[in-house]
Amino acid sequence: MIGKLLKGGGIKKRLIITCVLLSIVPMVVMGYISYYESSSMLLEQTLGEMRSLTEKAVENLENQFTIYRMQMNHLLLPFKMVMDMIQVGMEIDQGNKESLTNELSKFQRDYPYYVKVRLFDATGNEKFAYPTGQGPGQNEGGSPWFQRALASQEVVFSEMLLTKDVPEPVVIMTKTVFDQTGKASCVLAVYISGKGVMGSIDKIKVGREGYAYVVNKDGFVIAYPDKAKILQLNLTSYPFGKEMLQKKRGMVEYTWEGAEKIASFTEYPAMQWIVAASVKKSDILSTVNRMQNIFYLLAVVMAAISFAVAVFISLRIVKPINHAISGLTESSYQVAAAAKQLSTASSSLSEGASRQAAGLEEASSSLEEMSSMTKLNAENSRQANLMMEETGRIVEEANDAMGELNVSMGEITAASEKTAKIIKTIDEIAFQTNLLALNAAVEAARAGEAGAGFAVVAEEVRNLAMRAAEAAKNTENLIAETVGKIKA
Repeated sequence: MIGKLLKGGGIKKRLIITCVLLSIVPMVVMGYISYYESSSMLLEQTLGEMRSLTEKAVENLENQFTIYRMQMNHLLLPFKMVMDMIQVGMEIDQGNKESLTNELSKFQRDYPYYVKVRLFDATGNEKFAYPTGQGPGQNEGGSPWFQRALASQEVVFSEMLLTKDVPEPVVIMTKTVFDQTGKASCVLAVYISGKGVMGSIDKIKVGREGYAYVVNKDGFVIAYPDKAKILQLNLTSYPFGKEMLQKKRGMVEYTWEGAEKIASFTEYPAMQWIVAASVKKSDILSTVNRMQNIFYLLAVVMAAISFAVAVFISLRIVKPINHAISGLTESSYQVAAAAKQLSTASSSLSEGASRQAAGLEEASSSLEEMSSMTKLNAENSRQANLMMEETGRIVEEANDAMGELNVSMGEITAASEKTAKIIKTIDEIAFQTNLLALNAAVEAARAGEAGAGFAVVAEEVRNLAMRAAEAAKNTENLIAETVGKIKA
C-alpha cells in the first residue's frame, strides 16, 4: 500500500515525504537534546548522591573507630590486675584467667565483631588469649602492627590483614600500657572482624546494581561485594585504581567486566583508605533510556499519523493539480504543433523568396544582356543611318554627275555589293535582337507581375528589330535591283 502511494516521482511523493519529515525531524532533534540534557543532569545528580554516600561512609567509619577506641578503654578495666602482675613479672594464675574468660564471653556476646582478644608482654610473648587456642600463641614481637603499638600511647589500628589464628580478614586494635618509668610493659590486642568494620560499607547500594568498596593504601580491596576478592584484587593494576590512589578524592569513569562504570571516591585519612561508590552507567541512564524508547515509539506513531494525513492531503490537492498539469501539457503540445506548422510555412516562404530572388537575378542578367544588345543595335542603326546618308549623297552626286556614272558604275556596283553585305549583317543583327527580345518576353512572363514592365520593353525592342530587319530587306532588294539594272 505504502509502496503504491510512493511509486514514481511526482508531487504526491514529495508532499508525503515533506510532511513526514516535518513531523519527525523536530521530534528527533528535540528528543536528542532532551536525552542529552537529561542524561547529563541525571549523571550529575547521581554523582552528587554517590559523593554524599562516600562522605557519609567515611564519617560512619570515623564514628565507628571512635566507638572502638572507647570500647578498648572500657575493655582495659578487667585486665588491670593481670597487667600489674605482668609488670612485676608474675604469671597469670588460673583464677584470673577464668575470670577474664567470663568477662570476655559476656563482652563478645554484646559485641560479636570482636573475634579474638590477646594480651602480650613488651617482648611480644602471648600471656593470655580468648578464645583460648591450642598451645601457646606465637610471638608477635616482630609484627608491624605490634611495633606500631609499642611506639604509641594511643589506641592503634592495623591495616586489614589475614592471620593464622583467625579464618577471616581482621583489623587489630592495640593499646600499650606503660609503667611509671614510661617503659612499655604489656600490649592488649583486640581482633575486629573485617565484616564488622566494613558492615556499613557493605550496606551501601547505588541504583539497582551499584555498590561501595574500600581500597587500602597499597591498592588491595578490603571491602567488596565478592568476598573472595578481598585482599586478593589489587587495583593498582588498573589505570582507574592508580588514579584513585593518586587523587584521593573525585570521580572516575572506567570499564569493568565489560560494563562502563562511574565511581565517586573519598579518602578516609585516619586509615589512608579510599572509599568508593560505583555504579554502571546503564543503570543510571535506565530511566532516560526508557524515556528514549517511549519517545522513539511516539516518533513512529507520529510518523504514521503524519503519513496518513499527508496521503489524505495529497489526494485532495494532487488530483486538481494533476488535472491542471494535464491541461497545460496538452496546450503545450498544441502550441508546439502550431509552432512546427509555422516553422514549415516559414521555410516554404523562405524557399519561394529564394527562388524569386534567383529568378529576378536571372531576369536582371537578361536585361543587362538585352541592354548591351540594344546599345549594339543602336550603334549599328547609327552606322546604318550614316551609311544611308552617304548613299543619298552618292545618289545625289550621281544625279549631279550622271556623266561620270558610266565611269564610276563599276565602283558603284562594288560599293552596292558591300552595302548588300552590310545590310545582310544588319538583318542578322535584327534577327538576333528579335530572338533576344523574344527570350526576354518569355522570362518576363515567367516573372509574373514583377516582369510585366520588362515584357513591354522586350516587345518594343522586338518590334524595332522586326522593322529594322524589314527595312534592311527592302534596302537589300533595292540595291540588288539597282545592281541588276546597272549590269543590264
